[in-house]
Amino acid sequence: MPSTDIKLGLPGRAEYGRVARVGAAHLAHRRGFNLDEIDDLRLAIDEAAIMLLGPAPRPGRIDVIYRVDEHVVEVELTSVLDDDSISLPTERTERFGELTDGLVDECEVDREARRVRMVKRHIA
Repeated sequence: MPSTDIKLGLPGRAEYGRVARVGAAHLAHRRGFNLDEIDDLRLAIDEAAIMLLGPAPRPGRIDVIYRVDEHVVEVELTSVLDDDSISLPTERTERFGELTDGLVDECEVDREARRVRMVKRHIA
């Protein structure tokens, strides 16, 4: 099955992080991921949204790109703020790393671009 890319733009508010989480869970379920794998992915996406948005809503949006292959779901989330000069604070990225360690198979955070990329593989 060929790889599929799905793009989604969400308002930069915490309640819309749920949309990103549900989308990833649905795509993982359709690829045969088990419930534990899906829950891990959902938790990682929740933490990514918290890291990207911070404690208070800011004007802007979260761009989400899902890349789905036969046994892989990759999710890239980018915070697009009206003020693009603000990088992610180190303490938030460190907390994110601690909380998501072991939830996904790969994780990359780009503080300056306000982007996180996560990969979850299904063990068939």
